[in-house]
Amino acid sequence: MAALDPSIGPAWKTAVIVDLPSLASISARAGTRVDYIRLLGRLAGGRMLVRALAFATIDADQPEAYPHLTLMARNGYRVITKPMRHREDGTLRASLHVEMTLAALELASRVELLTLLTSDADLAPLIDAVQRRGVRVELVTSPEPRTQSLIEIADATISVDQVLSELALATDTRRPRGERPAVEPPRLPLRPVREPLPERGRIPAEVRPTPAPLTEAAPEAPLGPPGPP
Repeated sequence: MAALDPSIGPAWKTAVIVDLPSLASISARAGTRVDYIRLLGRLAGGRMLVRALAFATIDADQPEAYPHLTLMARNGYRVITKPMRHREDGTLRASLHVEMTLAALELASRVELLTLLTSDADLAPLIDAVQRRGVRVELVTSPEPRTQSLIEIADATISVDQVLSELALATDTRRPRGERPAVEPPRLPLRPVREPLPERGRIPAEVRPTPAPLTEAAPEAPLGPPGPP
């Protein structure tokens, strides 16, 4: 799997779509944790990012189970969620195919390149529909039999396993494997703390010395009788 040709430069208008259920499955299988902030920078590839969308299915009964969605929403992604339905066999199920396809078609008139991270073979029609509108598709996926139909029609493919490995290497603590801490080191704040900006249009007041208190003037002496002529 290789990236697109060098003609795809920084001036290309790009959209990024991330299939979070696929990403969760891939990262769980590889045993890696995802740095979602760095992931967006890697997928954008220094190009002109028009929009980054992340699609997720959620269990409405456990809203606290998805802190990473808030993290992503605060750091460049627009997050679209869909509640899962309880099936008769007790499992939860939801499909994002329609939502992702409609979003991709909306973006097709505004971008020249779509970077799509997924391993869902049912999204092949999405790729085809976007390409017929003149948009090239860069597929980020895992090389396995079920993704071959996606790989065959995409303009270029990148190994998502390689991307995750690069991100893991970049955030490695550099300790020997047996000495790595079991607890994840604290992350930096989501947003950098900035110094307060000076208020605009307000001129600082001039500091003047406090005047000394006025002393009471001594009364004038009364005038005496007029002297002899």
